[in-house]
Amino acid sequence: MTQPSRKWISTEPGTRRATSSVDIGVKYWLAFVVLAAVMTQTTPATARVVAEHYDSATSDGYRGAGLGVEIERGGHWGLGRFLPIEDAAEEAWFRYMLVLDRWQPSQSGKLPGFSSLRSASARGCVPADEGSPGWSARVMYRPSGAVGAPEGSSRLGYYVYHLDQPGACGEIMEWSDGGIVEPGVWNCIEGHVRLNDPDGSDGSLTAWVNGVEVFDRQGLRFRSDPDTGIDDLWLNVFSGGKDPSPESLRLRLDEVMVGSVKRIGCPDAFDDDEADPNEGAINRMAALGAVPACGEFRVCPEASITRAEFAGMVVAATGAEGEHDRSFTDTDGHPYADQLSVVAEKRWMAGCGDSRVCPDDPMRRGDAALVIARAFELPDAAPAFIDVDDGPVGGAAAALHAAGVASGCASDRFCPDAALTKSAAAAMISAAYAQQRVAPLVTGRSLRPDLESRRPLRLQ
Repeated sequence: MTQPSRKWISTEPGTRRATSSVDIGVKYWLAFVVLAAVMTQTTPATARVVAEHYDSATSDGYRGAGLGVEIERGGHWGLGRFLPIEDAAEEAWFRYMLVLDRWQPSQSGKLPGFSSLRSASARGCVPADEGSPGWSARVMYRPSGAVGAPEGSSRLGYYVYHLDQPGACGEIMEWSDGGIVEPGVWNCIEGHVRLNDPDGSDGSLTAWVNGVEVFDRQGLRFRSDPDTGIDDLWLNVFSGGKDPSPESLRLRLDEVMVGSVKRIGCPDAFDDDEADPNEGAINRMAALGAVPACGEFRVCPEASITRAEFAGMVVAATGAEGEHDRSFTDTDGHPYADQLSVVAEKRWMAGCGDSRVCPDDPMRRGDAALVIARAFELPDAAPAFIDVDDGPVGGAAAALHAAGVASGCASDRFCPDAALTKSAAAAMISAAYAQQRVAPLVTGRSLRPDLESRRPLRLQ
């Protein structure tokens, strides 16, 4: 079933946000762009258009509808539009959400980034020079499992055409380990370009993934002509190089924004967690599809989380799989039946008696500690709380405390029988998840952009 596309409307000064529009169900879509629950536009006469294949015009996005992009086996192109910037800037930031769905690339390729393609240079292994100005700084993905990435994951970087590049083709600028992304997880990709003074070498490139800085390079020369600016966000999804893709690849984009004043920041998954101290953790778990909503764009952070919902969060965060044997008699037809089977098979969660798991009962802090300690294999630690015994719950509570995953409800108490809120569950699981990751996760702050404090560039 096709989801509604979105059109840009102005909802706040200097911002562009989305509202529902008409359904679009064609497979090959030749309007200007449908971008990740954010906009549709008709191709202007000056738009540069290349052949494209869309899996569908709209797809499941980070919030609402998004854009599914497919590179067919034996092809190069998934997406190749340009989003022109009305007034070419000398400094700009972009932000988009990215999830790799069907993703095992055996060669490198490109993803969206800024550009100024005023001649035939700065792409296709044609370097720019004073007589043929231009530059580009697309995000680059590397082959699955290459350049130090775990098998199945891809390291990101920049692919940059600039005046001092070492060869004819663009220069590959690898990002740090924080720029390694795994399939099936929403990642917040941010980039920043500051152009150099035409007579100097003071340009720069920066990148962030999920709020963590993963790249910074100074001393770049993008231009020698003062008329060369930041002209476009090049919405490029491309395999290669010269060789076509040996495999079919699919990804989704959402929440694209461009700004000219300051860094934009990552989007918020929910509207009702603004005052919650664990908003950042809620967003990180939402990117994994691990947070149960209570309505459209609502999470009800102070509501108690059920045992089934908690099992769902842990399974989503760990990626655990099982045989889905029905270990409990009270889960038939339950939306979390599979996840409850997984946590039972792994012996992470015990039942509530008589082969039942009581899926809709509140999750207690003590039981949650047991599940997290087992699922994330936290090391044993010395007792830390006076209100738990030396048994499994006390050991798990001590392990969470020592690992920095959870604190008590008071200086020396854990309150094991207290119901766990969604907010606290997200904080615990996020902290445990971060310790298992190759890359660190941002902690201790909200990821929601302060929309009123930044003025996105006007987009045509």
